[in-house]
Amino acid sequence: MPTVYKYEETELLNLVARGDLGAFRQLYDRNIQKVYSYSYFLTRSAQQSEDLAQELFAKIWIKRAELASVENFDAWLTVLVRNSAYNFLKRNALEQRTLRKIHSIQPNSSSSTEDIVIDKEYARIYQQAIDQLPPQQRKVYLLSRNDGLKQEEIARNMGISLNTVKNHMKAALFSIRAYMKTYVSGLLLWLMLELFT
Repeated sequence: MPTVYKYEETELLNLVARGDLGAFRQLYDRNIQKVYSYSYFLTRSAQQSEDLAQELFAKIWIKRAELASVENFDAWLTVLVRNSAYNFLKRNALEQRTLRKIHSIQPNSSSSTEDIVIDKEYARIYQQAIDQLPPQQRKVYLLSRNDGLKQEEIARNMGISLNTVKNHMKAALFSIRAYMKTYVSGLLLWLMLELFT
């Protein structure tokens, strides 16, 4: 049986614009599958599509006041998804190019002092990103990344549900990505200028 929604789209957008959490939940429920599907079509990554969908709805909530002036929500949402996915793909391509460039110029036998400094700085920022996670999120993340456990194994190990593990992992990845984006952008910019000029 199809879900019956309480509000028409215009009324729903106006309620969300005024900060109504119930209306936002309904907006989320109505559109999450569409956002995920389109993200997946563009990125071909299930994990990235989930992350993009969550990030996108977080952005919508933060900029909710703009919703009152949106005339065609479907088209507006499609543009947001497309832009988010393209930004991800561009970032990913840039990171891959940078890594290939780094490997092509590094001497095989030893790293330069500059490379060592960059690696240490990146590792320090990454560790800070992990350290700022709440304890449960941090434990889930480290069991996955450091110990190589699958989500089912983490759930058994910690005595929590698989769904809880997935939620912790999703939140941890979002938080680490946001932290790294903030603190590494200057480092990457400097590195790219050095490598490509």
